[in-house]
Amino acid sequence: MGLIKKTTLFVLFFSFSIILYSQGGWTCDSAAQFLNKIEKKIAHFQPEDPELITLHYLFALDNKKELEQFYSEIIPSLSHCDRNYYYQLIEQYDRLTKTNSIFLDSLSKQKDRVDYLFYQMGYHEFKLKNYEHALYHVDRSLEYNPLYGDPLLIKLEILFHYKQYKECLDILNILYYDIDINVEQEKKIIDFNSRFYDQVYHLGDSLVIEDRATEAFKLFGILETFCHIMPSGYCNDDYYHGILRSKSGVYESYLKIASVARERKNFEMEKRFLQYAQDYLNENPEIADQGKPQPSEQLSYSTPEAKPFFNTSVSPGEITVTAVNPPIQTLPNPVVEENRSQSQPNTHTASPDAPTVREGDKKEETATVLAAPQMFLNQKEEKKENQKVENTPNEITQTPVEEPVDPMKEYKKYQDLILEGLVMCINEEFEEAYQKFSAAKALESCDCFELDARVDIFLRELKKLDIKK
Repeated sequence: MGLIKKTTLFVLFFSFSIILYSQGGWTCDSAAQFLNKIEKKIAHFQPEDPELITLHYLFALDNKKELEQFYSEIIPSLSHCDRNYYYQLIEQYDRLTKTNSIFLDSLSKQKDRVDYLFYQMGYHEFKLKNYEHALYHVDRSLEYNPLYGDPLLIKLEILFHYKQYKECLDILNILYYDIDINVEQEKKIIDFNSRFYDQVYHLGDSLVIEDRATEAFKLFGILETFCHIMPSGYCNDDYYHGILRSKSGVYESYLKIASVARERKNFEMEKRFLQYAQDYLNENPEIADQGKPQPSEQLSYSTPEAKPFFNTSVSPGEITVTAVNPPIQTLPNPVVEENRSQSQPNTHTASPDAPTVREGDKKEETATVLAAPQMFLNQKEEKKENQKVENTPNEITQTPVEEPVDPMKEYKKYQDLILEGLVMCINEEFEEAYQKFSAAKALESCDCFELDARVDIFLRELKKLDIKK
């Protein structure tokens, strides 16, 4: 009998344990605490704060799952609770389920607008010139939608304000090649491109004048990349001349250091920096032609074929130019002048009968090596003192040269006319639109930029309307 009693008690205890396990240890009080916890979480939901929308949406999803599980698994096991207390729990459950469902729907809709909400906050801060806060909100917007054009334009302006020009190129690349921009965004980009080119070029130019050629070279390199990624022509060749001038400035800085070292009788440093200058000149041979006086006769030479930024009527190849007064006249090196009486006159192309260097004449060889540094130093001094060297070759007649057309300005004017015409068509101002497209068509005669097919299309369609042209 003792064994049977023990077995019966064990079975009853095991059955009771299974019941408790199946109920998860839930009691009337623990069920009420669970519902109160859900109610507190719902009270903190903020469907208008873009910082918290996504997080609260996930919380609402968790609440939905927990409430469904509570209804299906826990409520049936609470029948032993006091009747009034039991119905209070049921009423609280129904109320929380309804409230959570409302927040879940709202957060679900707001979740798809988080990028726009962040953009609005960034736009507001940008207008107040709080650029750091604006950049933060714009970056948060782009985290949700990396190809959102409006925040990209704001970020472009902020980076330009902070002079982060390389980062500006990354944004421009996305705007032009990764997304479809509308008319208003295109107008903003065109305006930005003009300001970007002007500011970066003039900044680089001023750095060259201040003998900060290394910094200037970086800026002109950015301009070169800018001009290459543009789908149309925004640039003239000024940036390339700036690159050459900045390279010349780096070369001249080596020569200056060598000159100062020579004055202080530090010949080892002089030798080292002269070698640096020679190595830099070998790596950038194009700067050797900077400031060379042009011959006073008509010359013919070939230019390398380059990728043009605009459509021009001049084809690469043989180009004929007429020499004019050279802008810079270099002072002769006195050491070289001693042996110049037996040399042939300097011409543009090397003569087959050019004299050879006499063997054993080490002085003349040394003078030849130092001639290039002396030339560049003399040029730099003349630029600083703003001296105008008058050199009028005999028997040369100068012909008046017409002022060249600036392709960048013409193209900007061309695009502005097209955009204004498009807006007028949208507003059904067809007469004014026809005038804008006609003016754009007239600018095409310069043949200095890529044509836009929309001009001919809209002119053809507008001619079909009964308007006063």
